[in-house]
Parts: sequence; C-alpha cells; structure tokens
Amino acid sequence: MLAPSPHRVSLGILKNPPKEDYFNNPDIPIALLLEGEFESVFKNRITPKNKGFDFMEMGENAKMIIVSDGDIIRNTYSEKTGNVYPLGYDKFGKFIYPGNKTFIMNAVHYLCGNNQDLLLSPLKTKELKLRLLDKEKVQKYKLYIQLLNLLLPIVIIVIFGLLFTYTKKKKYA
Repeated sequence: MLAPSPHRVSLGILKNPPKEDYFNNPDIPIALLLEGEFESVFKNRITPKNKGFDFMEMGENAKMIIVSDGDIIRNTYSEKTGNVYPLGYDKFGKFIYPGNKTFIMNAVHYLCGNNQDLLLSPLKTKELKLRLLDKEKVQKYKLYIQLLNLLLPIVIIVIFGLLFTYTKKKKYA
C-alpha cells in the first residue's frame, strides 16, 4: 500500500485493518540509485550581488542514493539504561539483522567510488545448489508416500478423537 509522505502510523490501524487488496503490488521500490548530471536547485533564483562562488546551472557527473525511510540508518537505544544498540538490533528477539548495515556500507563505498571491496561481492559469487529428490526412489515408493501422506493425518486425528471422547466419558461418567 502506498501512502503519501509524511504518514502517521499508529496502533489504531488494528481497529480497522486495511484490506488485503491494498498489498497486491510487490514492485514498489524502497531505494533508488540516481547517476548523471543534475540541474541546480538554485538555477532560476535571484543570486546575491556579491557572489563569492561560481554558479553552475548543471552539476558534474554525480551519484545519489535515495531511500524511502530514514530509519534504515537509525540505531535504537534503551531509555532505561541509556545503552545504544547496534544498527539492525531487534530488542525483542535479541538478534542483529546485518542487512541495513551492509546496505549502508555498500552505498557509502559505491558513492565514494570504492567499488573493489564491496561487502556484496561474496553474495554475488554465492552458488545456490538445489537438493533435488532422487527420481528413482520417488517412482519406486510413490504409492507408499501417497498413502502415508493421505492416511497418517486421518489416523492421528481419529486416535486423538477417540482418546478425547474416552477421557471425557471417564471424567464425567
């Protein structure tokens, strides 16, 4: 769901939860990389009489990274103890998610022109190996697997039902 910025978020949303149809667009960017020559914000403004700088209408070749939420680089802290937690720390799960720090470090390295030792390079060279099922075993035990997956849950439910009714009869009889 896209909301205009700034947008107030509160727990009051739980009283009237949004419809699931609002969350059907998975291709919403959360960060953008802009490269090129950018037009000056001061292009059509009146300049002071004693300007001590050289005004440029178009900038030189530059790079910008725009992120949709500024909290990506915000550390949390404990108001009770005053401790500052590391970036990406989940105080409820007591776990550090390294994604934000990795993204910020990569962004700074890229913007500074230091592309050789990006932290993403191990991810780019990572190989994903699929562990496929043995087709011969699947064909050989196909009927057994199907019966097990169909009958075992039913048998377990029947056993629990019988145990439940037996204990209720014994308790209230």
